[in-house]
Amino acid sequence: YNLLMTARITNEIDHSALDFALTEIMTRHEVLRTTFVAINGEPRQRFSPPQPQKFIHHDLTTLEAIDQQEIEELLLRDEALYRFDLTNGPLLRGSCIQLNENHSVLMMNMHHIVSDGWSIGIIIHEFLHFYEAYVNQTESTLVDLPIQYADFAVWQKQWLSGDRLQSQTDYWRRHLANLSILNLPTDHPRPSVQSYAGKRHPLVIG
Repeated sequence: YNLLMTARITNEIDHSALDFALTEIMTRHEVLRTTFVAINGEPRQRFSPPQPQKFIHHDLTTLEAIDQQEIEELLLRDEALYRFDLTNGPLLRGSCIQLNENHSVLMMNMHHIVSDGWSIGIIIHEFLHFYEAYVNQTESTLVDLPIQYADFAVWQKQWLSGDRLQSQTDYWRRHLANLSILNLPTDHPRPSVQSYAGKRHPLVIG
């Protein structure tokens, strides 16, 4: 459920600017400061106040190039598989792999519960805006958000109800009615209960 963004930077990195941009992003978007707790078995959102954020820094500058590559691959893999704590957060984290003075790999990782594919473009755009503002010592030109995502979610739930919800549901029931079962050939019959026990088969396509 992770959404991992990576970028290779061939220029000097301002680490204070990275921390500033990450802090501003999480201050600006309440959903990125949201965690999820269970109360009497029901999930509930918990909003945390803004607080300073820091990039995780991996300094590989003293290693040989071959060792750098191996550790970089391990760090990227570990970040992609990182297990977010939905109860305590944070659900957005930034990491920087420093290879030399002018070569770094940036990673920003979000849990899917607070983001989606559309969010990635927004995060990247605004992160770069705050980073450049810090480096150039200029004021941000982004206006405060009039609503947060939770406000939109409440509106959407209220809007998609009653006759409108029934109309939408009826539409899809009509269009998905009488679908034929997709019977793909398998080496074993499908189990009555899905086990999700799969295997991996590597294949190279030229």
